[in-house]
Amino acid sequence: MPAVILGPRIWSGAVDAEGHRSYVLKVRVAVGPGEGPATALQTPGLPAPGSYWVIDNDIDLYAWCQADRTVTPIVQEGEPQPFFDVELKFSTKPPDRSKQRCQDQKIEDPLLEPPKISGSSSNYQEEVTTDRFGRAILNSGWEQVEGPPVQFDKSRQSIKIQQNVGSPLLGYVLPTQMLNTVNAFPLWGFPYRAVRLSSAPWERQFYGQCSVYYSRTLEFEARTRIDPQTGILIGDWDRDYADKGYHALHGDFFGPGGKWRVTNLDDGTAPNPGNPAHFVLMQDQKYNPVLKPLDGFGKPISDPIGGDIANISQSAPVLYTSNNHGLVTGDIVAISDIRTTGDNAAKPTANGVFVVANPTTNTFQGTGSSNDGGGVSSGGKWRRLNNAQGKIHIEYYPESDFTQLGIPLTF
Repeated sequence: MPAVILGPRIWSGAVDAEGHRSYVLKVRVAVGPGEGPATALQTPGLPAPGSYWVIDNDIDLYAWCQADRTVTPIVQEGEPQPFFDVELKFSTKPPDRSKQRCQDQKIEDPLLEPPKISGSSSNYQEEVTTDRFGRAILNSGWEQVEGPPVQFDKSRQSIKIQQNVGSPLLGYVLPTQMLNTVNAFPLWGFPYRAVRLSSAPWERQFYGQCSVYYSRTLEFEARTRIDPQTGILIGDWDRDYADKGYHALHGDFFGPGGKWRVTNLDDGTAPNPGNPAHFVLMQDQKYNPVLKPLDGFGKPISDPIGGDIANISQSAPVLYTSNNHGLVTGDIVAISDIRTTGDNAAKPTANGVFVVANPTTNTFQGTGSSNDGGGVSSGGKWRRLNNAQGKIHIEYYPESDFTQLGIPLTF
């Protein structure tokens, strides 16, 4: 059976004359019949050399685990030997410089060698579907723009950590399991889901005559972007694609404006956006399939985006036209370009935001001022604000806690 940890037994700490802190942790482990101290030393879950003092809620990120450790058997008269106490030492004191690998000096224990950390950046091209404001990039026919016109240069950071570790778990088992995963928690100043482990080559080596250790190289890539909706730095390994398609929730186009109208199914029930059978192919007047941007809920965006206003001198402005504006109750409309009879001059500022109250009478209910105060208003422009294309959010890479690899938390 593999060795298992039964729990910390004893821990203690001290401070020397130079102010360096040291800790001793004694952990009891259970091994299988016939197994001994070698198995106990390789018990999965024991702090790896170089890892920080993080034991339950007791934390000292400046104290690191030393390579030397002691295994003591728990003797029970007349019984096979199933338990050992493994004693580990942590200290804030740096390794002896006289033993550090530098020029012609050789370090005796490679597990005491500090990790080598380096970084670089690389450029690549990515096709985008939204601009920096988060708006879908569409042509005048409401179709998604693709290809070279929307391919932009981007860059990503690369971080390489070279370490010597003392167990197969840290040498290759955990790194292999965490390949092509992203950070589950903020790391090195990067946000959640911004850092991916992309490569983890390793090599088994020996020091002395029989001591095994593993040289590993962990290569991480970091990608970030600013969320246009929140202005917050976020990871950029996920994808947001503009919603579009040939099928829409059961309904048809109606009116000169060509607005999509959701209709009941043949049995009189309302269509369910969660049921693929309740979607129909969108066709033009010649019954050809048409590709349309969708609103994220299976309905195409096909409304006119603006028009004229007949009179805005009253609290409920009305539209010029009565049958082709394509608005519905609850749509949000902004008023602008107001003209007055006094000077017949266009006013550049918007005159308020309005909500459509009753599309059959073509009126707006205002939440702002309804005239510019410079005379009797005779007209203006309106534009629909809630005419946004939906997004498809894709998360492909699983998440991992990279701190389990014993990597440095700061550089």
